[in-house]
Amino acid sequence: MNTPPRLSGKVAIVTGAGSTGAELSNGRAVAIRFAQEGARVVAVDRSLEAAEATAAAIGDSCLPLQADVSRPEQVAAMVDTCLTELGRVDVLHNNVGIGSLGGPETEARKAWDLLLRVNLKSVLLTTRAVLPTMIAQGSGSIINISSLAGLAYWGVPSVAYASTKAALNQMSRLIAHDHARYGIRCNVIAPGLIDTPTAHLGLLPVYGGDPAELRRRQESLAPARRMGRPEEIAAAAVFLASDESRYVSGVVLPVDGGLATQMVSPECWAIDDARDVEAAT
Repeated sequence: MNTPPRLSGKVAIVTGAGSTGAELSNGRAVAIRFAQEGARVVAVDRSLEAAEATAAAIGDSCLPLQADVSRPEQVAAMVDTCLTELGRVDVLHNNVGIGSLGGPETEARKAWDLLLRVNLKSVLLTTRAVLPTMIAQGSGSIINISSLAGLAYWGVPSVAYASTKAALNQMSRLIAHDHARYGIRCNVIAPGLIDTPTAHLGLLPVYGGDPAELRRRQESLAPARRMGRPEEIAAAAVFLASDESRYVSGVVLPVDGGLATQMVSPECWAIDDARDVEAAT
């Protein structure tokens, strides 16, 4: 018996849907999988070229758009275009985010405002922009990409990144609570160590710029003894976007190979002193 695609008839906006070169990012993997499951996808990226590359991998069911989702006017234009071209918004998948390493003495000064704007304010802006149409249609699924760093210390100092992800988790819970009456759900995916083009490259200086040693260390950390794949983030996103999860809201879902079940410390990364990270970055 053939079952219909899980997202048939839905319109999904995926922000951060581009990728670096031909490699697969979490955002591109989600956009592709949403389309495979029957959704019409609006692939949004700060780089139009990257968004168009994702659209080329999907086909006619994808509309590529350029937008910096930390800019209110660009977010408004993005949603207006989606509504004009496709008529509705059923799923908002917020994938945009950037990282930074360092403790309060350094990172808070040089990265705090930027990470607040990109990691947190962007989600507020996109959510605020889609809520009116979701409320009017009586349904909607908002999926935010956070991080295990927002749940626990992950072994290196990253006060701005971890703080914005922790705030994103709580903001998502509040959105879920306040909009459940309208049939709108909001959930979070908290990835662990995922094999993406930019996976934890900020740690490279600590390992003398040796990507092979960094990968070996990352693969040894998780109980699964491997890094996750973008397709595995996409699989979780499909569930949260689909009607299968219609009674799931306000959840922070780790997709991490069991990494959240164990304590992570600088020693796990073979770092003698967490301050070495700040010295190397």
